[in-house]
Amino acid sequence: AEGRAAGAAALERRREEGRRARLAEAAGEDEWKESKVRVEGISGRCGDLHADVESLVAVVSEVEATRQALSGQLAERRRRLEQMQGLRREAGGRGGGWSEEE
Repeated sequence: AEGRAAGAAALERRREEGRRARLAEAAGEDEWKESKVRVEGISGRCGDLHADVESLVAVVSEVEATRQALSGQLAERRRRLEQMQGLRREAGGRGGGWSEEE
C-alpha cells in the first residue's frame, strides 16, 4: 500500500511537472511571438529610416552642387567688380579730374 501511495505521489509530481513545463513552454512561445512582432516592426522602421537617409543624401548632394555653382558665379562677379573698379580708377587718374559737366 505504501508503495502504491509513493508511486501515485511520484506520478502526480510528474504530471504537475509536465503541466508546469507546458505552461512555461506556452509562455515562452507567446513571448517569442511578441518578440517576433517587435523585431518586424523595428525592421520596418529601419527600412523607413534608411529611405529617409537616402533621400537626405540626395538633397545634400543637390545643395552642394548648387553651392558650388553659386560660388563660381560669385567669384566671377567679384572678378568683374574688381575689373570695373580698376577701370574707374584708371579713368579717374587719366582724365585729370573730369567734372560732371564734361
